[in-house]
Amino acid sequence: MNVLFLAPQSFYLDRGTPIAVRLLLEQFSRRGWSVDVLVFPGGRDVVIPGVRFFKTSLRPGARPLQPGLSARKLWHDVRLFFAARERLKTRRYDFIHAVEEGAFIAALLSARTGVPFVCDMDSSMPDQLAEKNRFWRLVRPVMRRFEAYMLRRARAVLAVCEAVADKARAVARGPVFVLPDPPVGGAPNPARNHVRERLKVEGPAFVYVGNLQGYQGISLLLKSFQRALAHMAQACLIIVGGELMEVEKLERRCNRHGFAGHVHFTGACALDETVQYLDAADVLISPRIRGANTPMKIYSYMQSGKAILATDIPSHTQVLTPEAAVLVPPQPEAMAEAMVKLASDADLRERLGQAARRLAETQHSRAAYERKADEFCAWMESNVA
Repeated sequence: MNVLFLAPQSFYLDRGTPIAVRLLLEQFSRRGWSVDVLVFPGGRDVVIPGVRFFKTSLRPGARPLQPGLSARKLWHDVRLFFAARERLKTRRYDFIHAVEEGAFIAALLSARTGVPFVCDMDSSMPDQLAEKNRFWRLVRPVMRRFEAYMLRRARAVLAVCEAVADKARAVARGPVFVLPDPPVGGAPNPARNHVRERLKVEGPAFVYVGNLQGYQGISLLLKSFQRALAHMAQACLIIVGGELMEVEKLERRCNRHGFAGHVHFTGACALDETVQYLDAADVLISPRIRGANTPMKIYSYMQSGKAILATDIPSHTQVLTPEAAVLVPPQPEAMAEAMVKLASDADLRERLGQAARRLAETQHSRAAYERKADEFCAWMESNVA
């Protein structure tokens, strides 16, 4: 099988974000497939047998691409389209596998060339963009038409969770496979962890991992933590991820409100370093306020065996249960109260962490991910043949 894989966002390969992309490529490799991957510039080079990476170029001295929609990224999407078109002219591919906005590119190329494509769907992009501002909400009906066109043309859809799969099933003509993101890291290993010592953590440590986009609820997290500090003076909050400008803005906010000494920002981290912060946590937090897709970090949170505090919204509740996490409304008062309760009750943290790990091992383990990915690969082989 020859596959053209369009994964624009995989310039995060050095930060652990696209671990699902990497594992899927490794699954393709084990089946003897030959894969050409087109990505945006940046990130570490990854060596996988049978897989070649081709990056759109970045002019010398230009700053790296950042997460989120931007004119620069749209320009690179255009360049990715022409790069993919050239590859389709020079090599015969059995199908195109396209992640996120790459699926829109693949739909256009499939219509021109007849090469079938798979839509790898992490979210509904019209809904995701509509959460950002009023302009995108106004144009959402038009964008949904483009999304519907893409889904109808797809030979198959690979959805990251049931909520996204339901959106796809309402439109898609081909089968919809659900392939949740796999967890990263493993069981905590205090012997390898010096984070608490380095940051001089004396009390309970609350850890957030992820980007700092508005839908992630970072503002809610900071408001809640500031309120909770009145009842747990030794606590600290560690925020793992984010770009330099975002981090500096949030640091200034913490300084203005007088609790900067309790908050540590790490910026973007490599996967190994991120796992160390998970190990150092007493409580792992996901304060997301919008979205239907389950954050990839939730599976890693569960596997870590640490207590989880998350907002009571569908992106969390389709995976987490009240027995495996503390779920609260996305409100500062409710989250602050939960923080104080978890900080003072080590037995509760232990019960929640063990329940979350059992849930991860039975339903969301690496083995479960590979089994589902293998089913998808087998279907593609039989279907394309």
